[in-house]
Amino acid sequence: MSLDSPGIFAQVASSRLPVKNVRNVETPWQGSRTQFVAGRRLGPIRRRAAGVRTYAPALLVAPLVGAAQGAAWFLGVPLVMAALVTSALTLATTVGRGRLALGAILLGLVSASQAMVRPQPVLMTGEAVALVEVQEGMRRVMPGRVTFLAREAFSLQPATFLCRAVELPWRNTATIRPGDLIWIRGELAPVRREPNPGSWSSWLWRRGVSYEFKVTHLSRPLGEGRPPLLHLARESIEQLVLNSTEGRRGAALLLSMALGSRDLLSKQVEDSFMELGLTHLLVVSGYQVSLVFGAVYGICRALAARGALGGWARGSASVAAILCSTMYVLLIGPEVSPMRALVAAAALAFESLTEGSARFAQRWGVSLLIVELIWPWAMLEIGVQLTFAALAGIGIGSTIGRGSPLRSAVWVQVSVWAFTSLICVAWSGRISVVGLVLNLAVAGPWSALNCLIGLPAVIGLAFGAPGATHIVQAVAYLNEGLSSCLLKLLDLGIGATTHSGSMHALCLALLAAICVQLSHRAIDERHRSAALKLAG
Repeated sequence: MSLDSPGIFAQVASSRLPVKNVRNVETPWQGSRTQFVAGRRLGPIRRRAAGVRTYAPALLVAPLVGAAQGAAWFLGVPLVMAALVTSALTLATTVGRGRLALGAILLGLVSASQAMVRPQPVLMTGEAVALVEVQEGMRRVMPGRVTFLAREAFSLQPATFLCRAVELPWRNTATIRPGDLIWIRGELAPVRREPNPGSWSSWLWRRGVSYEFKVTHLSRPLGEGRPPLLHLARESIEQLVLNSTEGRRGAALLLSMALGSRDLLSKQVEDSFMELGLTHLLVVSGYQVSLVFGAVYGICRALAARGALGGWARGSASVAAILCSTMYVLLIGPEVSPMRALVAAAALAFESLTEGSARFAQRWGVSLLIVELIWPWAMLEIGVQLTFAALAGIGIGSTIGRGSPLRSAVWVQVSVWAFTSLICVAWSGRISVVGLVLNLAVAGPWSALNCLIGLPAVIGLAFGAPGATHIVQAVAYLNEGLSSCLLKLLDLGIGATTHSGSMHALCLALLAAICVQLSHRAIDERHRSAALKLAG
């Protein structure tokens, strides 16, 4: 690296020092030699911070925005408005590097204040009767119990209800579909923003739910609405798959892994996946969306590079990957987790087109910033943390394993396991050592089997493609065999363990050290790659 690096002059300009006072300086990312500015030695932490500020400023802005939003949650509206005015005045009178941090804090406070000020519908608590329009269809959370979202009908400020009901024949739950108008009766309880952002009530409040409704009776639809076309397509596809496989357990796994239909799985299968650290395979989230995006991007990039598109190869591949990922998310349903993963993938693709493919840290930071601005307090939720931890693991693992597809795949799985396990242990204290082995050996191929082979076969089955039925049956058969192996592993007493106290802290420290080491190794690999390009 030469002294002409833009990071050097950015650092010198921000320090208001003449260029002649800088000696023995390399790029801020590089840490193999000591840096001196005006005779003062820069430590490794300051070198890393200078590198991040120069080459990936979004990596600093996004955490500050998230921290400001988190602080706003505890402050309340009056104090947030006071802090907003104070930070705006401070930003207007500050010069130098502090403006970036102040701007990020101000951005976080503004986005949080807009989300906190919302009209609160006034309803009676306790026993209530309401005419509602069903927003989301029935979700069977456990045998005999269902939940669904509904909104007040014919109201100027409609309240949103999370309805819970016992699924019995006379409860009419089997006939309810999105868009239907129904009468519901039961116990009404308000949803409030609590001081604890991780509570159930706070989680519902962030999703716009105003009341929880324990339904004791619901009527038949008074007027049948028009369910979305993609909702009807999803129901038809599920029925086709179940009919073509005669309702095998492997078909339910295919629908769960590829389309997020968890209602079809037995509790025994769900518990086995949870105990072995493979729960993320059953829920269509950032992992599956990233897998579909990466596969479509890789295929289109390879095809475009061999054609006549030339310099447009990367652009056409990114556009095709985003379109396919969007259709995939719409097909599984516009749920929060897949939508956030789609936004993150779109931001990563856009940054790749505008900034180049070498700045993964900047693209990761921009995607996180966009998610935070669209959904304030998104980083308080484990689903978002797992999504971006997996994305960070993919970027770091692919950088470490550069040059070999097999080596890259192994390092990606190790990095994803380390970063996501850090989040899971921090939240629940549960860690599955065997989950590392299973994620290395099973998770990637199993997800690819269902998302990259099973999903196209399911879509082909819907359109009557020849041979699609046999492929769906083969995938269902393999799913059944793999799930049987998981159940046998549990019979041997192999599963996740829960730690608390000092063991919990030790596991967190160990996983954090592994993540830091992986990050440093990825940075060093990037430096070696850059040095080889300059030497060439």
